[in-house]
Amino acid sequence: MIPDPSPQPAPPQPRRGEPRPSAFARLRLAVAAAAFVGWTGYLGYAALTKGPAAVVSRPQFRAATSIVVADLVDDARGGPSRQVRVTELLRGDEPAVGEGVEVGGLGAAAGYGGAGAYLLPLVKVDGRYEVAEMPRSPGLEPRRFVYAWDANTRADVAWLLK
Repeated sequence: MIPDPSPQPAPPQPRRGEPRPSAFARLRLAVAAAAFVGWTGYLGYAALTKGPAAVVSRPQFRAATSIVVADLVDDARGGPSRQVRVTELLRGDEPAVGEGVEVGGLGAAAGYGGAGAYLLPLVKVDGRYEVAEMPRSPGLEPRRFVYAWDANTRADVAWLLK
Protein backbone atom coordinates (compact mmCIF):
# COMPACT_ATOMS: atom_id res chain seq x y z
CA MET A 1 0.00 0.00 0.00
CA ILE A 2 1.25 3.44 -0.92
CA PRO A 3 1.29 6.02 1.90
CA ASP A 4 -0.91 9.04 1.42
CA PRO A 5 1.33 11.99 0.62
CA SER A 6 -1.24 14.57 1.75
CA PRO A 7 0.03 16.85 4.51
CA GLN A 8 -1.21 16.33 8.10
CA PRO A 9 -3.16 19.18 9.66
CA ALA A 10 -1.19 21.33 12.06
CA PRO A 11 -2.17 21.22 15.73
CA PRO A 12 -4.63 23.96 16.66
CA GLN A 13 -3.00 27.15 17.79
CA PRO A 14 -4.59 29.36 20.43
CA ARG A 15 -6.44 32.23 18.91
CA ARG A 16 -5.29 35.73 19.45
CA GLY A 17 -6.73 37.27 22.60
CA GLU A 18 -7.78 33.89 24.01
CA PRO A 19 -6.52 33.48 27.60
CA ARG A 20 -4.08 30.68 28.30
CA PRO A 21 -3.81 29.09 31.73
CA SER A 22 -0.88 30.55 33.57
CA ALA A 23 1.69 28.49 35.39
CA PHE A 24 0.31 29.81 38.68
CA ALA A 25 -3.21 28.55 37.86
CA ARG A 26 -1.83 25.10 37.00
CA LEU A 27 0.10 25.06 40.27
CA ARG A 28 -3.06 25.93 42.25
CA LEU A 29 -4.92 23.11 40.50
CA ALA A 30 -2.15 20.64 41.33
CA VAL A 31 -2.08 21.73 45.00
CA ALA A 32 -5.88 21.45 45.29
CA ALA A 33 -5.86 18.00 43.68
CA ALA A 34 -3.09 16.82 46.03
CA ALA A 35 -4.98 18.17 49.06
CA PHE A 36 -8.17 16.40 47.94
CA VAL A 37 -6.38 13.07 47.41
CA GLY A 38 -4.60 13.41 50.77
CA TRP A 39 -7.82 14.22 52.65
CA THR A 40 -9.71 11.35 51.01
CA GLY A 41 -6.85 8.99 51.86
CA TYR A 42 -6.84 10.11 55.49
CA LEU A 43 -10.61 9.60 55.80
CA GLY A 44 -10.28 6.09 54.36
CA TYR A 45 -7.45 5.28 56.78
CA ALA A 46 -9.44 6.62 59.74
CA ALA A 47 -12.53 4.65 58.78
CA LEU A 48 -10.57 1.41 58.46
CA THR A 49 -8.51 1.70 61.65
CA LYS A 50 -11.07 3.06 64.12
CA GLY A 51 -13.37 0.63 65.86
CA PRO A 52 -17.12 1.03 65.83
CA ALA A 53 -18.05 4.07 67.85
CA ALA A 54 -20.51 3.59 70.69
CA VAL A 55 -23.28 6.09 70.52
CA VAL A 56 -25.31 6.27 73.70
CA SER A 57 -28.62 7.99 73.03
CA ARG A 58 -28.59 11.28 74.93
CA PRO A 59 -32.39 11.60 75.04
CA GLN A 60 -32.69 8.06 76.41
CA PHE A 61 -29.87 8.77 78.88
CA ARG A 62 -31.68 11.89 80.14
CA ALA A 63 -35.03 10.10 80.42
CA ALA A 64 -33.55 7.37 82.63
CA THR A 65 -33.78 7.74 86.40
CA SER A 66 -31.02 5.16 86.98
CA ILE A 67 -28.05 4.25 84.81
CA VAL A 68 -26.58 0.86 85.68
CA VAL A 69 -24.13 -1.68 84.34
CA ALA A 70 -25.60 -5.16 84.67
CA ASP A 71 -24.74 -8.71 83.73
CA LEU A 72 -27.28 -10.09 81.29
CA VAL A 73 -27.72 -13.77 80.50
CA ASP A 74 -29.63 -15.54 77.75
CA ASP A 75 -33.06 -17.00 78.42
CA ALA A 76 -34.35 -20.26 76.90
CA ARG A 77 -35.25 -18.49 73.62
CA GLY A 78 -31.80 -16.94 73.18
CA GLY A 79 -32.90 -13.41 74.11
CA PRO A 80 -31.99 -11.50 77.26
CA SER A 81 -33.38 -12.82 80.54
CA ARG A 82 -35.51 -10.36 82.52
CA GLN A 83 -33.49 -11.16 85.66
CA VAL A 84 -30.22 -9.18 85.75
CA ARG A 85 -27.48 -8.59 88.33
CA VAL A 86 -26.35 -4.98 88.81
CA THR A 87 -22.55 -4.63 88.85
CA GLU A 88 -22.22 -0.80 88.81
CA LEU A 89 -24.55 2.08 89.59
CA LEU A 90 -23.50 5.08 87.49
CA ARG A 91 -26.42 7.43 88.21
CA GLY A 92 -29.42 7.27 90.51
CA ASP A 93 -30.03 5.86 93.97
CA GLU A 94 -31.23 2.38 93.15
CA PRO A 95 -30.99 -0.55 92.42
CA ALA A 96 -28.12 -1.46 94.71
CA VAL A 97 -24.87 -2.92 93.36
CA GLY A 98 -24.93 -6.73 93.55
CA GLU A 99 -28.72 -6.80 93.64
CA GLY A 100 -30.62 -9.03 91.26
CA VAL A 101 -33.55 -7.17 89.71
CA GLU A 102 -36.19 -7.90 87.11
CA VAL A 103 -36.08 -5.50 84.16
CA GLY A 104 -38.94 -5.17 81.71
CA GLY A 105 -38.52 -4.22 78.08
CA LEU A 106 -35.25 -6.08 77.54
CA GLY A 107 -36.77 -8.34 74.90
CA ALA A 108 -37.83 -5.33 72.83
CA ALA A 109 -34.54 -3.46 73.31
CA ALA A 110 -32.09 -3.17 70.44
CA GLY A 111 -28.38 -3.75 70.99
CA TYR A 112 -28.40 -7.11 72.76
CA GLY A 113 -25.71 -9.37 71.35
CA GLY A 114 -25.49 -12.22 73.84
CA ALA A 115 -24.64 -12.68 77.50
CA GLY A 116 -22.30 -10.15 79.09
CA ALA A 117 -22.11 -6.73 80.72
CA TYR A 118 -24.45 -4.05 79.39
CA LEU A 119 -25.24 -0.43 80.14
CA LEU A 120 -28.93 -0.19 81.02
CA PRO A 121 -30.76 3.14 81.23
CA LEU A 122 -33.64 2.34 83.61
CA VAL A 123 -36.87 3.95 84.75
CA LYS A 124 -39.03 2.76 87.61
CA VAL A 125 -42.67 2.27 86.62
CA ASP A 126 -45.17 1.07 89.25
CA GLY A 127 -42.35 -0.30 91.41
CA ARG A 128 -40.74 -2.24 88.52
CA TYR A 129 -37.67 -1.40 86.49
CA GLU A 130 -37.89 -1.03 82.71
CA VAL A 131 -35.42 -0.06 80.03
CA ALA A 132 -36.01 3.64 79.37
CA GLU A 133 -37.53 4.55 76.02
CA MET A 134 -36.20 7.31 73.87
CA PRO A 135 -38.63 10.22 74.27
CA ARG A 136 -41.12 10.72 71.47
CA SER A 137 -39.85 12.70 68.52
CA PRO A 138 -41.70 13.69 65.34
CA GLY A 139 -41.38 10.96 62.75
CA LEU A 140 -39.73 8.43 65.08
CA GLU A 141 -41.31 5.67 67.08
CA PRO A 142 -40.10 5.33 70.68
CA ARG A 143 -37.38 2.68 70.93
CA ARG A 144 -35.37 1.08 73.69
CA PHE A 145 -31.64 0.45 73.51
CA VAL A 146 -29.13 -1.43 75.65
CA TYR A 147 -25.40 -0.94 75.12
CA ALA A 148 -22.58 -3.49 75.39
CA TRP A 149 -20.29 -2.31 78.19
CA ASP A 150 -16.93 -1.88 76.44
CA ALA A 151 -14.24 0.78 76.21
CA ASN A 152 -16.15 2.82 73.62
CA THR A 153 -19.32 2.86 75.72
CA ARG A 154 -17.33 3.74 78.86
CA ALA A 155 -15.80 6.75 77.11
CA ASP A 156 -19.18 7.91 75.80
CA VAL A 157 -20.81 7.58 79.24
CA ALA A 158 -17.91 9.35 80.97
CA TRP A 159 -18.42 12.28 78.60
CA LEU A 160 -22.19 12.28 79.21
CA LEU A 161 -21.77 12.21 83.01
CA LYS A 162 -19.51 15.30 83.08
